[in-house]
Amino acid sequence: MWTLGKYFVRIIRFVLCIGMFIAGQTLFPTIFTAKVAYAQSKAPVTMITGVFARGASGSSYAAEYVAAAKNYWKNVGLDLQYLHVRGAAIPPALMSGEADFGASLVTMLPPVSAGADLVLFAEETQTYDGLYVLSNKALEITGITNTMSLEEKIRRLKGLKIGYSQPGSIVDQITRQVLARFGLNADSHLQLVSLGSGPSMIAALQRGHVDGFVYISPFPQKAEKMGLGKVIISVPRGDIPDFKGFTHTSYSTARKTLKTRRDVLVRFIKGMILGNDFVLNHPEEAAEIVAKAIAEPDVDLIKGILVEAKNTIVRIPFVDKAHFNKTLGFFNKTAKNKVTKGFDDLVDNSIVEQAATELRKEGRIK
Repeated sequence: MWTLGKYFVRIIRFVLCIGMFIAGQTLFPTIFTAKVAYAQSKAPVTMITGVFARGASGSSYAAEYVAAAKNYWKNVGLDLQYLHVRGAAIPPALMSGEADFGASLVTMLPPVSAGADLVLFAEETQTYDGLYVLSNKALEITGITNTMSLEEKIRRLKGLKIGYSQPGSIVDQITRQVLARFGLNADSHLQLVSLGSGPSMIAALQRGHVDGFVYISPFPQKAEKMGLGKVIISVPRGDIPDFKGFTHTSYSTARKTLKTRRDVLVRFIKGMILGNDFVLNHPEEAAEIVAKAIAEPDVDLIKGILVEAKNTIVRIPFVDKAHFNKTLGFFNKTAKNKVTKGFDDLVDNSIVEQAATELRKEGRIK
């Protein structure tokens, strides 16, 4: 016999079943769509191989080290291979097709002045981070102090034996231009000694083979921290204002490669943008990655350098016209063969534009 209570229970059960059915109809498509979207986001990308011609190593290349360590390039489908060559050998490698791209604008300009068809497609940092360090003995002999003017410091370098990387490198070219600005000839007023890498420069200074050296971070700072001498000129510190707002770490390619290997260039820049974001947002972890990449045990040294260099990083690495023109003008002041082409002829920002657009569509950057 049915009682009022039993009828009430049956009605409640019926209502609950209807509610569950409606909820299922509403939620299932949403859940299914989410699962499909997630699966699509995890779908494997087709890998392509790119070759990067690079010379120097140092903290200036922090985003590169991060992109490699965090697999950013692999995640966007780029299997990046390295062609390790001297700076002056990078442009020939690009023109021959041995490498897809390389660094930098200053290295690119001499062959451009001779007719090479090279194009700059990204600007990673906007300040040259060269530093000049002298041994304690050389400081005593020259009497150089950090209170002196830049001109006085440069003039007192006359007769010294100064180490640098190699002929034709960005360090070589800029050092010669700075010396010439104050009336010194790098070949007759100084003894420039090619030492190759940063560690080799520190070793040569330690053994007394050179009176000092000029190179990029972190090697001059490391020499100072070891007590081997003092940094007397620091571009990051602002000692040479000409090199602020200056296209330094940058990437070039052969014009033909812009068409035939465009995917490689775009994927490289996508990894660099992600690397830049990481360096800017996680400097401590980035410093650990950089220190490991360049075999530098002093992580705190790298942290300090990255903090100092934070404002020089171009997060979305478009080539800035003012920076480019400043760099070109500085080169043409002392170059035997002037570069007559300008920004519109030598720069292509479409690679960075495409890379940034794709990353935004993928939700990886804002």
